[in-house]
Amino acid sequence: MTSSNLTKEQYRRANRMAYIAMMVVFSYIVFCLLGAVLFQEPSWRVMVQLVVTIGAIAVSTIAFITKRDSKACGVAIMTGGALAYVMIVIFNNTPATYVYAFPIMLTSMVYMNARMVLLGGILVVFGNIIKISTRFDYNDSLFMSELVVSSFVILIMVIIGVCTSKVLYIFNEENIRSITEKAQQQEATNL
Repeated sequence: MTSSNLTKEQYRRANRMAYIAMMVVFSYIVFCLLGAVLFQEPSWRVMVQLVVTIGAIAVSTIAFITKRDSKACGVAIMTGGALAYVMIVIFNNTPATYVYAFPIMLTSMVYMNARMVLLGGILVVFGNIIKISTRFDYNDSLFMSELVVSSFVILIMVIIGVCTSKVLYIFNEENIRSITEKAQQQEATNL
C-alpha cells in the first residue's frame, strides 16, 4: 500500500484544499438539515445528522487551525468527512444521500495516500451496506434499485480512487528519481 511523504508545505496546501471542499459539503448538508428543522417537524434522525455534521465541522476546523501543515490534519478532516457521511447515509431517508461520497472520496486523493482512500472508502461502503440492510423493502423496488446501484457505483469509485492514488504516488516517485538523476548527472559534468 502506497503512502505519500508530503512536505509540510504540501500538507498545508492539501489540507487547505480538503478543508475547503469538506466545508462546502458540510455547509450544504447543514443548510438542508436546518431547512428540515425549520420547515418540517424535526425528527430525531434529522437531529442526529445535524449534530454529527456540526461535529465534523468543528473537528475539521480545529485540526485545520492547529495542525494545518501535518498529516494529522488531513486524517482528521477526511475521517470527519467519512464518519459524517456514514451517519448521514444511515439516518437519512432518501436514497440520494450517496452522492455526498463523491466529493469526500475525490478530496481524499489529494494526499496521494492509497491507504487513506481505502479506509475512507471502506467507511463509505459500510454506511451504504447498513442503509441497505436497515431499509430493505421488497415492496419498494425503485428505492431498492437506487440503493443497489448507488452501492455499486460507490464501490467502483473506491476501487478507482485507490488505484488512482497509487498511480499518482508512483508518478511522484518517478519524478523525484528523474530529478535526482538529472541533478547527479549535472553535478558529474560540472566536475
